[in-house]
Amino acid sequence: ILQSRERKDPSVRSSNFEYLFCSKITARFSKYQSNMLSTVLMICLMAGMSLARQMNWDQSTRDLIVQIHNKKRVDEGGCHVNKLVYDQELENHARHWAKRCVQEHGRTKIGENLAWGATKSSEKELITKAIDDWFREKKDWYGQPKCGSPIQTCHYTQMVWGSTNKIGCYITHCGYLTYVGPNYWYFVCMYTPKGNWVGEKPYEKVCTTPCLEGQTEDNGLCVGEATAAKAEEEAATAC
Repeated sequence: ILQSRERKDPSVRSSNFEYLFCSKITARFSKYQSNMLSTVLMICLMAGMSLARQMNWDQSTRDLIVQIHNKKRVDEGGCHVNKLVYDQELENHARHWAKRCVQEHGRTKIGENLAWGATKSSEKELITKAIDDWFREKKDWYGQPKCGSPIQTCHYTQMVWGSTNKIGCYITHCGYLTYVGPNYWYFVCMYTPKGNWVGEKPYEKVCTTPCLEGQTEDNGLCVGEATAAKAEEEAATAC
């Protein structure tokens, strides 16, 4: 049931990848919660440095990101779940955001999953670990139309959000993180259409058809634009 199209504020949690930041969402918090989140974000802003080094970023890395995401989306066993395709424009946004080496969210119209950590792993190992950590939040998600208690599972829910169909990511090396030490990696993934809407589940488990009208099924995921979405887009364009 749709209760609100608001999104909640970013959450922070510890992991083996040091820290993860959720897709940006907005909602009401108590004054204490808001102050706590602001303090954590301020620490991250003070810690991030502007130095960055370009990674070995190639098509095989892009393919790996899409493959891992789509495998996890299929394994959810939901219906009306779109197959993700890689989007260069989203990668450009992610690259710009990552190379700033500032740990914060900024784009309100794009879903964001962020992660950073200090490690000597290869970039592909880092990427795989970060995505696995995002998905591991599933254990704290209770199947309710919200992402966690209140927001510690919104990496997971953005990853499997049914209507999302595009992804673009980037990872970069930044110079220094004061309370971790020199050298940390910053991984950014951006998604459209973004998920984590308050009052909505990421996907449905029971549907009359596996995909919406106008779409085709491809190994458990949906490909193409739904007829209803096309009509809505045409109506908006006409206005």
